[in-house]
Amino acid sequence: MRSSTQQHECRRLRTAIVESEQSERRMRAAMMESVQQDLLILRKRFRRLGCQSGARA
Repeated sequence: MRSSTQQHECRRLRTAIVESEQSERRMRAAMMESVQQDLLILRKRFRRLGCQSGARA
C-alpha cells in the first residue's frame, strides 16, 4: 500500500504527464503547419521560376 504522500505525488505526476503530452501534440501540430507553409512558399516560387524537377536516383 502506498503512503498518502506517494498517492499525492502519483496524482500530481499523472496530471503533469497528461498536460505535457497535450503540449507535445500542440507543438508537433504547430511545427507541421509551419513546415507545410514553408514548403508551399518554396513550391510556388519553384513553379513561378519555371524550374524543372530532376529525376530522382
